[in-house]
Amino acid sequence: MATDAELWKQICRGDSDAFDAFYRENALRLQTFLRHATGNPQAAEDLMQETFTGIWQKPNGFVAEQGSLRAYLYGIARKRAAQWWRTQRPQDLIANEPAVYTAETVSAITDALQRLSHGQRTLLWLREVEGQSSALSDRICLRQEKLCEQSGAGRAKPRGRAHELQRSC
Repeated sequence: MATDAELWKQICRGDSDAFDAFYRENALRLQTFLRHATGNPQAAEDLMQETFTGIWQKPNGFVAEQGSLRAYLYGIARKRAAQWWRTQRPQDLIANEPAVYTAETVSAITDALQRLSHGQRTLLWLREVEGQSSALSDRICLRQEKLCEQSGAGRAKPRGRAHELQRSC
């Protein structure tokens, strides 16, 4: 079995067998991930195909030292799903499949959000709603740390919380 770096080099060279193996290994799981992210089976299938097509047509950006090829694939798909959500009009969402939330679900989500600090809610919003990169959230965390130190409040750990949020989403 080829390493991620070797597989990526083969894909960049246009090796269709390597790409086919990568696709077959990851397509179903990626589509499931996108179905959960969008709540729309057709959009999930379209986004999955767009993600793989984009990698095949323009393979760039993957650096093996920064993570796995699967994580890179899911990162691209997550960004495509966020973009899909930004383009949805309210009537499109209602027409596709109305979401039904119980009072218990709404209460649990509200409680969880209220337990987050203002900074954590901001980071969550930037990442999940506005699709900002983790690099931006890192800069925000560094700024928060600097402000905490300057105010004499000691060294806070917003960076750790930001990374916890990123890993849990």
